[in-house]
Amino acid sequence: MNDMDLQIKINEAWKLKKDGKKVEALKRYNEIFNALCQEPTEYAKKFKETTQDDDDTRKILPKYFEKALEYLRRDDIACKISNNMGTILAELGDIDGARKMFEQAVDLTPDDTNYPDPRVGLEELK
Repeated sequence: MNDMDLQIKINEAWKLKKDGKKVEALKRYNEIFNALCQEPTEYAKKFKETTQDDDDTRKILPKYFEKALEYLRRDDIACKISNNMGTILAELGDIDGARKMFEQAVDLTPDDTNYPDPRVGLEELK
């Protein structure tokens, strides 16, 4: 998904939430996140130490997940989408789901980014 399409879809999800269509907004954010996850998988496959071929099978090694996570942390898009999903889930009363999304947002926040929103969300769930 190119940056222009991504921004259009994010804007659509935000408008749905703003219009009170939380379930539809959550679905749209989920679609966006799933699309975002396609790129890291391709990125991770490029590194020799991420997979191992044995006979007719290919094993995915821990380094694969590290590289995919590294890719998702290249900017703040994935963490913000996860945070927005957590917010909607909290508003819908799904506290466990919201907690998981806020924790994911914390994990996906780039180290050099000051983005306290998911931590605030976690605190507000207590």
